[in-house]
Amino acid sequence: MSDSTPSKFPFFLSAKAQNMLKSLYIPKWTILISNFAIVIYDIIFNVLDLTLCLYYTHTKASQTVPYSLGSLIIGVVILIHFLAERLSVGDTVLSRSKQWKKYMELTKYSKFGSWIFFFLITVLKVQALSSGKVQETLSDDSSTFPFSANLAYIILNCISVAFDSILLSVWWEKSLKSIYILFRGCQMIQILFSIAIIQANINVINTDNIIVMKRVHNLFICTATFFITQSGNGLGISFIVNKGNRLNDITGKFLAFFNLFASCLLLVVIACFIMSIYYFNTSENNEGDISISVPILFGCNIFFDFVSIYCTRHIRAKKPLIDLLVEEYDLSALTNQQKAGWSKLINLNSRYNGGISGDRMISLMENYAENKTLSGVKFKVLRVYKKAPSPLKNQKQNNNNKDKDLEKMDPKENKITKLTSSVSSSDQSSDNDDSTAWDPFDKESLVFSSENSRNMTSDQTLDEFKPLSKNQLKKLAKKKSKQQSMEELETIQRNSEKFYDELRCTEALVLLTIIDSFDLTERIPGKFGKKLSQWFGKDSKLPLLCIKFGLVGFHWPFKRSTVYCSSTKKPVARSAAIMYAMAKWNKSNEKCTVLLDPTYKDDFAEPGIRLGGWYKVILPNSHVIDLRPFMNKTIDQYYKAVKYRNHDNVFLQENGQVIETFDFNEENCSNIIKLTELISDSRQNSGRSDTLLKPTTEFISHFGNFANENNFRSLVFLKVNDELVASCVIFRLGDTITSDIQGLNHEISKKYRAYFVMMQEVIKIALREKVSFVDFGPTTENAKVDIGCKVVPLVGSLSARNPLLSPLLQFAASKVNV
Repeated sequence: MSDSTPSKFPFFLSAKAQNMLKSLYIPKWTILISNFAIVIYDIIFNVLDLTLCLYYTHTKASQTVPYSLGSLIIGVVILIHFLAERLSVGDTVLSRSKQWKKYMELTKYSKFGSWIFFFLITVLKVQALSSGKVQETLSDDSSTFPFSANLAYIILNCISVAFDSILLSVWWEKSLKSIYILFRGCQMIQILFSIAIIQANINVINTDNIIVMKRVHNLFICTATFFITQSGNGLGISFIVNKGNRLNDITGKFLAFFNLFASCLLLVVIACFIMSIYYFNTSENNEGDISISVPILFGCNIFFDFVSIYCTRHIRAKKPLIDLLVEEYDLSALTNQQKAGWSKLINLNSRYNGGISGDRMISLMENYAENKTLSGVKFKVLRVYKKAPSPLKNQKQNNNNKDKDLEKMDPKENKITKLTSSVSSSDQSSDNDDSTAWDPFDKESLVFSSENSRNMTSDQTLDEFKPLSKNQLKKLAKKKSKQQSMEELETIQRNSEKFYDELRCTEALVLLTIIDSFDLTERIPGKFGKKLSQWFGKDSKLPLLCIKFGLVGFHWPFKRSTVYCSSTKKPVARSAAIMYAMAKWNKSNEKCTVLLDPTYKDDFAEPGIRLGGWYKVILPNSHVIDLRPFMNKTIDQYYKAVKYRNHDNVFLQENGQVIETFDFNEENCSNIIKLTELISDSRQNSGRSDTLLKPTTEFISHFGNFANENNFRSLVFLKVNDELVASCVIFRLGDTITSDIQGLNHEISKKYRAYFVMMQEVIKIALREKVSFVDFGPTTENAKVDIGCKVVPLVGSLSARNPLLSPLLQFAASKVNV
């Protein structure tokens, strides 16, 4: 039983009665939408319907009395059946009864027949509702009744029919969740109400001599017929869609077609609803009159159409399997040992962090986070994590209690129980009712599940970062002065417990680059872009086209900054959960107008873009060299293998020099910026848009002089006759090396083929350091393909703080030629 189950019952009840009440207990909030509630609502409205009818007819026979009475009786029977099923859950006297087992087997065979019978009663009830004139609704004779009585009766009848239809859905398959039942019930209600509209108009169309009214009746009949078609389509979808296929593309197309058809038909139905009210109020005689039931039924169909569209959004809801939280994280406040802990955690999950190593990524993240040199730009490290587990003390206590219970069992059962408990605890996050919906997107993890299971858990691999036990603390305290050292050790103990929980609960570390005022007009070429910049740019009086932009990645190198810190059997689902949590955090915290997350198209994170509620946009291709086949080989052997012609002949003939330095002094950094500005000027003169950010001398200096003790970043210069020709910054990310912040002196670089020489030197460095991949990034595709690069498509994911802005940005991005 859950914690919310009442533990005390009236003292006069026997133990058997208390057990029965416990089995019937339903949590407070869910009782309003449970199966019991649907049945009770149906019974209540059928009783009110029957009471009102008998009250006004003075016990005379009415045409709807048998149908309401039949619905009431079947509702009571279903309620008794639900109560009996609830009482039979678990090991109870009723569940052990042979008579009860026979009854349950009988209901399996009679369920379909009773459902058909209930469905026919509901249809006949609707048919009786729509037959006759307004004055003849309550009675078969010619006596008249107050209009308010007829109106109240029809509304109650509509409500009871609605709950009859929902009860039909519950009775058909009560294992489905409420949103599926609601959607299916709405379709059945709309079919029945549409039949009633057709019947009500057919009854009077031949008696009406006014041509306009005949056309109105025909319009109502045609509209109701289309509504039956729409609801039939929706009913079919409700039987096809399940937890396993609700996120499939085919299911999405079915639901999109349904929503489009329903939205278009909704406009027609609203028009018919207005017309029915108008002609009902302006009618001068009763012959050929529009029944009051027609506008009521149209109004009900409009309401349930909105509910159906709402249901389709939730059927396709992309809420992740696990709820993740996001917080800002300060890497600079960590000790070297704690940074080593994060590095080890990232390396342990190298399967999900291809081409990078933990120490290099932590170094680059810390460097960016502490870089305050760019005006209007800030960098934040975010920790995406699950809710913290129970404290270690409670966990040990629980484990001890479990071990004591297991000792009482048979030795064979003990082994099995320990094994199953360990597996269930590790996969607890994935045991979600909706987990099957994500299986088609994580096919690889399903096929190689044994491989995934070999991944070590955090408890096994992070032992060196576990907090000290009480005995260990006492031993350390004895070695030092008592009072002072004990206080210090307790502080260390608290910090180590907190850090160990952070390691165990973290799903990913993310670097977020935030540009406070990103001018969209700078990306629009030509005179039109200049005009827009004058009117709505960042220097205008009305900067409407300036947004707060967030890049979920590094700008230099242009690379995704999400590093995973835990193993999982569902990497796509985990990636979608992280993106969902990031977007949710941004709406209430950083409040960037747009977030952009770049990733490789063949990465497992790419299918999770749409599932995480983000939108795909196409980015320029990246270019990567795979050097694994060329380990321990020379650069000439590589050139021969890729059929590349060496371009450094002229450069060497003129005594060209290649200088790699780890000294990020002011002179070297200013030279990098000077050559970079030459490329920036060239891009602007050719009509191309500039980069998102412009580096400064201080920014480049920070790369080398902060968190770079192991020389993960360096500068490379090409010199000819003491004149700088080209430059770049080398980033060592682990198994990947990349060059960025390129600079070229265009006046002389073409003569020496400096751009090609620079790429060649980066490949030489990679071969010398035995790096597996060289990532040259986007742009200049032909030159990079010639030197042996493979084109790797990049995909961007967009998430706007305003939900209406995301599809508009996606559409605008699709029109950009990349």
